[in-house]
Amino acid sequence: MQSYVVCTPVTDVGMVVLVIISCYLKHRIRIFLNLSKSIYLVFSVTLTVERKLRKKERKREREMENGEEKIENSEAKDGSICGFDSLNELLSTSLPPHLFQEVNRLLQGLNCGKSLETLALPDSADDLSLKYDFDIKAFCFRAEKEELREPQMVRVGLIQNSTALPTTAPFPDQKKAIFQKVKPIIDAAGASGVNVLCLQEAWTMPFAFCTREKRWCEFAEPVDGESTQFLQDLARKYNMVIVSPILERDVKHGETLWNTAVVIGNHGNIIGKHRKVNVC
Repeated sequence: MQSYVVCTPVTDVGMVVLVIISCYLKHRIRIFLNLSKSIYLVFSVTLTVERKLRKKERKREREMENGEEKIENSEAKDGSICGFDSLNELLSTSLPPHLFQEVNRLLQGLNCGKSLETLALPDSADDLSLKYDFDIKAFCFRAEKEELREPQMVRVGLIQNSTALPTTAPFPDQKKAIFQKVKPIIDAAGASGVNVLCLQEAWTMPFAFCTREKRWCEFAEPVDGESTQFLQDLARKYNMVIVSPILERDVKHGETLWNTAVVIGNHGNIIGKHRKVNVC
């Protein structure tokens, strides 16, 4: 049984609303008086989103009762939750526009006093996202205007990807499949004019640090190894700087392993690297 937090002024209308909500949800409701607007907003968001999910569930149950073809659970089918591919999509679909704007303000903050602007992407980038089935979004972050320098525009790209093959597949196949999966995403970043592209931590492998299993160390490579060579060509092609976090094997110093971010310049040169050690 779930509990909800409700805040409302002590009025007859407020108590009537509480009774109606409690009868409708059939949940225990704890009443906290004079709480902040933020808590009330969290309550409203929770109710709205859960109502949306319950509506989908009831629709699926009715279809099954009517003898229609059973709809597979989208979470098991494609990794999404009830058909939503991201938190942003879930909230924007489930909430009224004014409430979604307030939720975004709480989650993302304001940029120079305003909400983040959504940017249109070139058709070539959108075509790649449709063809290779990945999600792509663009937002504008503004900075305070300086008095002595002209404004500059820097386009920064961030890539978050999943593995492409089961972790039981041969390691060379897993690595190659990740390269093939990430390349069209980098192509979309290049088509969008990205200046600095950042890949996720240990992007060339399953994120296995927490397992402490030694076999995953096979994915380690030198700074100038296979993944860097793969990205150097793309950095030159799109005139972009690429930050590539990998599991590094320092072959010059006893094959020490590092969690390393390799910085590749827009001419394909290795600008530098940043190392850290995982202690998990």
